[in-house]
Amino acid sequence: MGWDVLEFVPRDSNGDKSAATLGNDVVSSAQNVDFFTGTTRSLAEFAGMTVPIGAPLAMQYFETPAQRNIGYGHTAGVAIWDGATNFTVMPAAGLTGSLLWDMDAFGSWLVVTNDKATEAPHAKLPGPTLLAPIPGWQPTWDCKFIRTHRNVLFAADMTEGAQLYPNRLRWSSSSIQGGLPQTWVPAPSNDAGMIDLELAGGSILGLCAVGDSIWVAGPGGIWVGRWQGGSYVYQFSQRTNNVGARGYRCMVSLGDGVAVLSRTDLVLMDEQSERSLLIGRHASVIATMSVAQLLYVESLRQLYVLYGTDQSTSYTRALIWDRDSDSWGERSFAESFTAFGKGLALTITSGRTWAAQTTNWDQQTQAWELPSVDAAIYMAANAQAISKPGGAVYNWMIQRISMPGPDGENIRVRSLEADIDGPIGQTVTLRLGVSQYPGESPTWGQQRNYTLGAGSVRHDDIVKGRYIAYQCGGTGRARVSAMRMYYTVNNAKP
Repeated sequence: MGWDVLEFVPRDSNGDKSAATLGNDVVSSAQNVDFFTGTTRSLAEFAGMTVPIGAPLAMQYFETPAQRNIGYGHTAGVAIWDGATNFTVMPAAGLTGSLLWDMDAFGSWLVVTNDKATEAPHAKLPGPTLLAPIPGWQPTWDCKFIRTHRNVLFAADMTEGAQLYPNRLRWSSSSIQGGLPQTWVPAPSNDAGMIDLELAGGSILGLCAVGDSIWVAGPGGIWVGRWQGGSYVYQFSQRTNNVGARGYRCMVSLGDGVAVLSRTDLVLMDEQSERSLLIGRHASVIATMSVAQLLYVESLRQLYVLYGTDQSTSYTRALIWDRDSDSWGERSFAESFTAFGKGLALTITSGRTWAAQTTNWDQQTQAWELPSVDAAIYMAANAQAISKPGGAVYNWMIQRISMPGPDGENIRVRSLEADIDGPIGQTVTLRLGVSQYPGESPTWGQQRNYTLGAGSVRHDDIVKGRYIAYQCGGTGRARVSAMRMYYTVNNAKP
């Protein structure tokens, strides 16, 4: 008799259920892939590498028409990457290094704060100039957060005269175009202001701008300040006391609303509505998180929930929600790395911090709009290694164990064939395995490497058993659009 063919498309990953109960289109583990296209897709490759002066704890992109920079804070201070050189921009006095930095872009200005008493927030334009104290800041003030909304700066979680005001929010006077605000002290002659919000359960944990409003997150609720101009400038009211942020950077703007990660849910919210984004097994992941933060990548329209488990203090995994398909993916990270992709600046460090900024998509060239020096801006460590025989590593991988034979039969598999799109010359690795009981570790057959563009990716290796396993991985960019398994019922003659 001839060989039967079992064809399937890997479309999802589920490590929470018994692998023997999963459908053929679900893999039991995955590394550095997503499924947003309805198929397995590896992480994009990064554009280049460089070494920062210090491990970034916060990061911000800022630019003028002639100059694009990335500023980053580290334990010794603040540095700039201008596409060719890393250089420090620390002033001779008035600002020191810190474990806690917060940054934003105010027009073409980089603004930074380090949560150190008597050290004012500082700012600078692109270029070789050093950071300087922002105008109008009072010498006895300190803040943990600094954010931009329209032509106003916001500072939150204040210390004033050695007195803590964790629920205090201050905003500056409006600035002229291209300049910085000149005062933070409210007066009849300006539109600066201050409010102490009734955030039950702790301090302000985050700020973000949405349209004409500024959103403020605390552990016990969300407040919204709506810009109205005139003598009151901003009118604040509580948006909800049912949803609160679980920690720093657990609320992020999506442009037309916010996403808030609480202790029990991830909620998408605007002025009129809110909806839970997490259901099923993704919702159960929240209970395992020891640290977590949100990152929205506008150019990809994807929301990252970065988290660590088992008391980890760094991010090792991410849940990723894709806005266009309303679907979820998952990724694993190395314990500590710094990565930039075109259109994205993403920092994940053991200091539990990140920052992101996007660039523009050029419709004519179908590429990210970057100057010639930008190829050197993007930094990336190697993807987390997965050991395989011979000491080599995968950058991406999918694996399925305990795939039952059709109709529960013992089967004899002759070969595994994969339809894989990717750069010609890339090496892809395949292997087959077998087990007799559900959940049992498979006995793996021989592993072989195949080169894309050099014929079909077909792995011939006979294995026999009730439960089949396979593994497919590579070291570059790839998309797995289909897989085929050639088999017969065991003991039948081919």
